[in-house]
Amino acid sequence: MVLRPAGKDVIRLITVGRKMLPGSAPEGANHWAFVDRVFDEPEGLRVALSDATSESDTRGDRQLPAARPAGEGVYALVRRDRGTVLAYVLEPPEEPGEVQHAFRIEHQGRFEISIKNPEAEAPAGLGLDAGRRVEFPEELMPGSDPGSGTRPTRPHSSTMRTPR
Repeated sequence: MVLRPAGKDVIRLITVGRKMLPGSAPEGANHWAFVDRVFDEPEGLRVALSDATSESDTRGDRQLPAARPAGEGVYALVRRDRGTVLAYVLEPPEEPGEVQHAFRIEHQGRFEISIKNPEAEAPAGLGLDAGRRVEFPEELMPGSDPGSGTRPTRPHSSTMRTPR
């Protein structure tokens, strides 16, 4: 998923766990995503989403196809009680098709989100290496919940692009 706040130059590439949005899940069910990369210009995003070769000890070289858009729309981050909700509305296509169903991209959706506290220790072997960690601006990190490894986010609204 790619998020770009309206009127801002920053573009965030979000990696979503299980390669699909969570869909309708019972309350309390967890799903994960993380800010994989941040770009200041669209060209960097185009390069990151272009085709590539992946090397693996067990599978050898594999050709990974370029990502393709599976939808476009608007989103809002809205404060709700002590949490934050990411809500979105898909614009083109008007109605979800085969690709959108495969990735659980509904015409509209909302997810309660939190940001892992970047100062909290990650278990050994988990998390991003130091060169890929995102440095959050202070306005996105207004404070943490005592005893929690997460922080709420600051609300805003913008446009969204969901690559395939």
